[in-house]
Amino acid sequence: LITIYDACHSGSIFNALQQKENWITITSSTENEKAYFDSDGFISFSFLFWTHISNGLSIKEAFHFSQQSKHIIDLKQQHPQLDDNGDRQYLECETPVNDNDCQSCDGCLAQNTYIGNGLKSYINDSFSIVVSENKTISETNQIKISARNIIISDNTEIAQVKAIIFPPGFNSFYYYQPILDLPSVDLTPSLNDGFYEGFYSNIVENGIYNILVYAKDSNGNIAVSNPSTLSVDNLLEYKAIIIEGFSRSEEKQYAFNKWATLAYNALKGQLYSDKNISLFSSNTHSSVTAEKPSIHLMEEKIQTVLSEQTYSLLLYFVGEGNADSFTLNSSEHINFADLYQWFDQIQQSIPGELVVAYNASNYLSFIEPHDRFNNLSFSPGGDNSYMIAYSDLQLPFSSFPSCDISFSFYFWKNILYGLNLYDAIYNANNVMKYFNIQNACAYDANGDGINNDFQDESLMANLKIGFGVMLAESKPNIQSISPEQNLYGETSIHIWAKNITAISPIDKVNCMIIPPSTSHHENSMIELIKKDEQDKLYEGVLNGLIQKGQYDIIIYAKDDKGNISNPLKTVVFQNVSSQDFDLNSNGNVDLTDMIIALKIVSNVKNELDGVKYNRIGLVELIRMMKIIGTKEN
Repeated sequence: LITIYDACHSGSIFNALQQKENWITITSSTENEKAYFDSDGFISFSFLFWTHISNGLSIKEAFHFSQQSKHIIDLKQQHPQLDDNGDRQYLECETPVNDNDCQSCDGCLAQNTYIGNGLKSYINDSFSIVVSENKTISETNQIKISARNIIISDNTEIAQVKAIIFPPGFNSFYYYQPILDLPSVDLTPSLNDGFYEGFYSNIVENGIYNILVYAKDSNGNIAVSNPSTLSVDNLLEYKAIIIEGFSRSEEKQYAFNKWATLAYNALKGQLYSDKNISLFSSNTHSSVTAEKPSIHLMEEKIQTVLSEQTYSLLLYFVGEGNADSFTLNSSEHINFADLYQWFDQIQQSIPGELVVAYNASNYLSFIEPHDRFNNLSFSPGGDNSYMIAYSDLQLPFSSFPSCDISFSFYFWKNILYGLNLYDAIYNANNVMKYFNIQNACAYDANGDGINNDFQDESLMANLKIGFGVMLAESKPNIQSISPEQNLYGETSIHIWAKNITAISPIDKVNCMIIPPSTSHHENSMIELIKKDEQDKLYEGVLNGLIQKGQYDIIIYAKDDKGNISNPLKTVVFQNVSSQDFDLNSNGNVDLTDMIIALKIVSNVKNELDGVKYNRIGLVELIRMMKIIGTKEN
């Protein structure tokens, strides 16, 4: 029996298995380690192991070469395990193997066991790569990568040669992050016979880069090179300035603070260093030192950034806006005209992109063309600038206490996950549709003054913020929630969500209630309580549904690491206003109204002057009894 288990903490399987004679068990990691599946699986234990198996190696040989591959050991901090002597722990036998040692070490059985017929196919895995003419480069964001001496068997052709780039600090930052893909570049045949070459131009930070190259022949055989290192120094760097504005509302200020922190963490995740992210805020941020926002300090910061080695600059404004200005602090507003002067200067001073994200009320007046700025060469979008404008203040008030559901949350999470600008906007827009906001964001990338057109989408889709590492989403998932429901005067209803799955433990399941009149804030959010472990069922009761019309019910789950599911939406229709049953007009539906209703149904009309008899029938009487019975209980 041969078992190969490639998953995070896969080594824990040894504790559960009762190993028997002729059993071979292989795991891709120890019980305390993550397993990695990067770059469409090419950077993984499974990829290496099965490549060696397809090349005709024994199980022991395939395991050994995969385990000892430098990009598993050096880049992954991952240690595959093998047990074939039944002791449920890994201790590799030394080579040559002494049969007497096979009881105490692993590999004897696997050495003589093949999957399939063990026929040899061939592609040379000792080919060399050249990252650049020098092992250290300066003052450039582009590197040349070459591969040579790729030898394949007769009657085959080289189908693909591809380089994968590992950024500085890859181990320390991404060790606990599931990764979908790393930046890569296809290498194509060059004029030099036997060379494959390509250029990569998105070098973000100074430091040591590791480059891997894999080659594939027309039969699907694949070989991976050992890593080559490149030291990047004195680089034109990617930089960002986050400006958290001022509000007299504590709840709004809390939200601005949280959204600024989201942006900061997303940029860190895409390899912006601390020194290249500047934060202006009147509030305390736990992980970074912030400066107090003012026009003078901001202008000074921009001049400093432009005087340094800056390739690309991102500006994020979050706060309250007016028709022609942004609120910086309790006494200062910065006019759009002054902002555009800054943008004009920045655009003319840096070789890379200028990205401006503006999250404030009156956001459309920020991005729309301004005739009074015609003396500037800068226009919103165009000439390598990208303008994004939206306002989380459009959201119902009930979203502010937690700030969990917002355009900013999903936009910056998508940037963290490595999505391009257009996909980040598109996914966040889809969430906002749950709040009946059909187009929450305006963007312009070609400077034509027309927002959100096809050319803008195309340009946005070709730009990623930072290094472009694609992280796997580890957010919870809700499979189903309560269906649509109708009320006929009752003011309470049962709501549930079930089959909620997550990698990390669920912290809470929240239910947001948006009433027919969004100015009504009672019972705006409740937490659903876990009721059933097997069905992962969470339940709650919504009270106070007294307005006639449609209530939008939005449910989402949050894990203990702050990851949030995509929300799901259901609706509750209140078909009857409580006023319809307040027959004596005293503001309540009570037993007095019931007595009046009974008289109406019984056709006893004396002493009922002013009561509209056609309002009450037997059906309405039964509904009134339910309402009063619920209130009495």
